[in-house]
Amino acid sequence: YRGKQSAGVDGVGIGLYLTRDIVNKQKGYIKVASDENGSTFSLFLKKD
Repeated sequence: YRGKQSAGVDGVGIGLYLTRDIVNKQKGYIKVASDENGSTFSLFLKKD
């Protein structure tokens, strides 16, 4: 997600990479749903 304040500001492209690494280490998973309006990323982590 990039908010309006960050429009025109370059990112480094590691956000999802790091998120995936953290979620995997916690034995969770990421679910992605995309349509013409954008994408929704859902993170699922174990409770215990």
